[in-house]
Amino acid sequence: GAELIKEIDVNKLLTFDESSIDLMLPTLLIEYGLDCYVVNGEYPERVLSIINNGDSSFEYTFIHNE
Repeated sequence: GAELIKEIDVNKLLTFDESSIDLMLPTLLIEYGLDCYVVNGEYPERVLSIINNGDSSFEYTFIHNE
């Protein structure tokens, strides 16, 4: 099965053959110098928690630029 990656550099993500994120996401993050959290959207409170710097005791992936 798939393994959750907790943190990854966006450039490393470009080397993956498969991913569950949109193929353009790494390119856009690099182009605009952004970081990104990937959170299960089935739980809106988790998304809001990340946005509001609240509790982050749930699993997510943090994609960062260098």
